[in-house]
Amino acid sequence: MADTHEELIEFFKKSGANETQADTMARQMVKRAVKLSDERDWDETQAMEYLLKLFVEGRENSD
Repeated sequence: MADTHEELIEFFKKSGANETQADTMARQMVKRAVKLSDERDWDETQAMEYLLKLFVEGRENSD
C-alpha cells in the first residue's frame, strides 16, 4: 500500500491539508481500510473506496 499512501497524501493536500496533516490522514485512512476490510470481509480496495466516498461526502456537506 506504499503507492496508495503516496496517492492519498496528494489527494489530501489537494483537499487543503498541509504535508504533515496529509501524511497523518493518509496513514489513518490506510489503517482504517485494512481494519474495515477485515471487519466486513471486503477487499482493501472496496474498503478504501467506501472511506474515500465518506470523506468526499463529508466535505461536500460541510461547505
